[in-house]
Amino acid sequence: MLLTAAFVWPASVLAQAEQEEQAAAETIGDVEPKVYIDSEDHILNDQLLIEDGRLLVSIRHLAEALDGIVVWVQDQGEVRVFSVYGDVITFQPENPLMKLNDVEYRMDVAPISVNQRIYVPLRHAAQFLHAEVEWDEEDRAAYVLRKSPYILEEGETLAEVSAKLNIEEDLLLERNRHPEQDVDEIGHVKIVIPDIMRNKIEEPEEEAAAETLAAEELPYSESELELLAKITMVEAGYEPYEGQLAVANVILNRVRDPRFPDTIRDVIYAPNQFPPAHNGLLDKAEPNESVWKAVMAAARGENNVEGAVYFHNPKVSSDGLWNRLTEVARIGNHRFLK
Repeated sequence: MLLTAAFVWPASVLAQAEQEEQAAAETIGDVEPKVYIDSEDHILNDQLLIEDGRLLVSIRHLAEALDGIVVWVQDQGEVRVFSVYGDVITFQPENPLMKLNDVEYRMDVAPISVNQRIYVPLRHAAQFLHAEVEWDEEDRAAYVLRKSPYILEEGETLAEVSAKLNIEEDLLLERNRHPEQDVDEIGHVKIVIPDIMRNKIEEPEEEAAAETLAAEELPYSESELELLAKITMVEAGYEPYEGQLAVANVILNRVRDPRFPDTIRDVIYAPNQFPPAHNGLLDKAEPNESVWKAVMAAARGENNVEGAVYFHNPKVSSDGLWNRLTEVARIGNHRFLK
């Protein structure tokens, strides 16, 4: 069944169009790859982005080309993709964790919001929409090839399909698990196994995290460190460890700076400073092991951005404010300033 794509954005976001259009153009630079859907007759000619060597595309345009529906969920700060095969795939800007039917997986590059669009890693998104991606380096072109599911014969089991197609049975089961339907009820088996399905993120054990915090005597409470870890996860969970350490230190540098509030909570929840603290993303954040390591190191006094009280991603925000500040360091996608 062919589905028509829909994408709804709040009016406040749409008002930023002219400012973000230039930002989108600057992120591409001289690289001009192409993305084809099924054949060279169908080119995905929407603006493309390059992030950490990965090709990102507008999820709306990719999903539409693969017969999906896309909806922006304002109160959750996320975009949901309803695939033609019944999956619900969820992405959040600046968050490397995505969901397939409420099961989390980690992408190697986080989605970006530019010019009222969510850009996601092409390969990850296409595979979850049941398409394969082939890259032609010589032509600088990515070919997205949609695959038809395997149609179950009467009485055929998933184990038999696994052996027949030489696909690991556990991955085949995970790929086809759905909260509301069994594979037998659906009658088909999705056979495109996303690369990142082997890197599923497990929920952290709260007791283990509490034991880690309680084992050290630090000048911050457990609740403060947990809050620091959450904001670091939202702002830099997709960044290298040094970038996570730097973001945590910006918060602590502000706590020590008389120009800012003197507690972690007050710094994070200060008006007009950290949007995730006010749009719900902070509450839903689940810090990973790397973020916790960075936060604990910062709390112990390890500071790789001495004096920095600001950070930004120039690909997303590049107004005059940043030009009036002094750059302390460049780490990953962020610039750290004082």
